[in-house]
Amino acid sequence: MKEIKEKSIINSLREPFYFANSKLTRKQFIRGLIVAGLFTQIPISSCSNKENSFVEDGKLNNEKLRLLTSIQEILFPKTKNSPSASDVNADKYLLWILSDENKSTKDKKYIIDGLSWVNQTSIENYDKDYLNLDSNQQNNLVKIISDESWGRDWLSIIITYIIEAVLADPLYEGNIDELGWKWLNHNPGNPRPRKEILYGNIKETLANR
Repeated sequence: MKEIKEKSIINSLREPFYFANSKLTRKQFIRGLIVAGLFTQIPISSCSNKENSFVEDGKLNNEKLRLLTSIQEILFPKTKNSPSASDVNADKYLLWILSDENKSTKDKKYIIDGLSWVNQTSIENYDKDYLNLDSNQQNNLVKIISDESWGRDWLSIIITYIIEAVLADPLYEGNIDELGWKWLNHNPGNPRPRKEILYGNIKETLANR
């Protein structure tokens, strides 16, 4: 598949790791991030406007949301001992990210555009939209995408946000019922964030004092 400039990752979203290429187990990898102290109180993301027709007020249309959820499940599937992306509300967490007025419009557009690139790749390889593929074809398509430089970059961003959903305080829409913490036997420590000082609320709270 020919590389085009528009599919290049933007610098503000670059991460120093690629989960898909790691030799660590999923649990070991995430534990390492906890030790670094990155996720216990506030998400790593620096969380504007409507980007395009795929998102309105931070919500993807139904087709794009279903595509996103499917990709997340392939990247982070449920196992006998661990939750899946949907178990920890990874889709809702990413919608929260996309609704953040303080997050770069370019960052959000890159994430959303990637969903279109996935569907474009599906049509090129199977002559079908991604959502019309069977599960084996969808899994194979993710492998095809991961062999493209744009695909590795985009998938690494999606995985990063899944990990955030696993580890963030449930007040940030992810880690439902503290499933991620329970899976990792992680104690987030105290004090836990209160609603009035959550990211997104703290400015208003301070302004009213």
